[in-house]
Amino acid sequence: MFDYLSQYPFPQFLRNFVAIQLQYPAELGFLFLTYVFSQVVPDYEWFQSALYFAFLCSFWTLGRAVGCKNISAALIIVHLFLLFTLEFSTIRQAFAVSLFNFGLAAYLRGRGAMAFLLVSLSLFFQFSALLYIGALLLAATSTKRMWLSAVMVLFLAFPLVFPGVILSLIPIFPSRIADKLVFYFTERDLDLNILEAIFAVTFYVLIVVMSFRVSYVWRRSFDPRLYFLLRFLLVMSIVALVFIPEHVIRNRIFYEVVIVFSLLAFSPYRIARSRYVWPVIAMGTVFMLVSFTRPSTFMYVPYQNYVVNSVLGLSGDGEDRNRRYRQLLEESR
Repeated sequence: MFDYLSQYPFPQFLRNFVAIQLQYPAELGFLFLTYVFSQVVPDYEWFQSALYFAFLCSFWTLGRAVGCKNISAALIIVHLFLLFTLEFSTIRQAFAVSLFNFGLAAYLRGRGAMAFLLVSLSLFFQFSALLYIGALLLAATSTKRMWLSAVMVLFLAFPLVFPGVILSLIPIFPSRIADKLVFYFTERDLDLNILEAIFAVTFYVLIVVMSFRVSYVWRRSFDPRLYFLLRFLLVMSIVALVFIPEHVIRNRIFYEVVIVFSLLAFSPYRIARSRYVWPVIAMGTVFMLVSFTRPSTFMYVPYQNYVVNSVLGLSGDGEDRNRRYRQLLEESR
């Protein structure tokens, strides 16, 4: 898409916008952002690097808002889980997550208007950001009692497990949003990997237990920021458990849960590392090692650096890898 858009002058891009979106059905914000970068940078790698830099900035900003004492150490936990997914490949989702992180940081600092603007913008880059926004709203409006928050989330999320409920709501949404909802809520992963499901259930149950336990330990010194973040993790994890067969929803939630948890792990709230942080690090290590055995690992291994290749005059095989990856996707359908 980047190379395709680079050939359009701006007036022609606007005239052909509908046809372009039909050919590349991406969210509006991402389509415009890709076009802008295609006009100002020579190669796609510059664009991806800029979005990754935005992700790092958002992580640092959110870490400061949370009060994380060691953002670099927290980033290591993120790398264990998200290096081959959010950081290396799903750049639309990565930028949506970045905008949401900026918005979440603004909310924690009491800047409601800025938070609203940023989390709303995230929808224009990846529609699944709606999951984060819903969790934020539930966490912000829930009571101090964690068990009531859990019950409320189960009450709201459980009916959506049944495709008939979602399909009955589809007519009230615009067609593009309706298509997204059908995909996210009714497309089942028929080849569900049992080991992956067990891993996901274990991870999310651990986060739920941690949310309840830490909120109980800190109940006498009530900190609104801590309780909000714990409720946010609780809401996201329960929704992921409800939709555990839906790998798309489960994985989208996974991104933000890992980010918030990693920052809380090195926050002033002294989350017991022996009980929660070290088990998550162990799971992340296993997750990273297993990632090297996936059929799509050739996309990233051996790693090729665009800057190094440019300086040394070397040529990478990125296009060939991308072609092989698309072929792999077609064969798996």
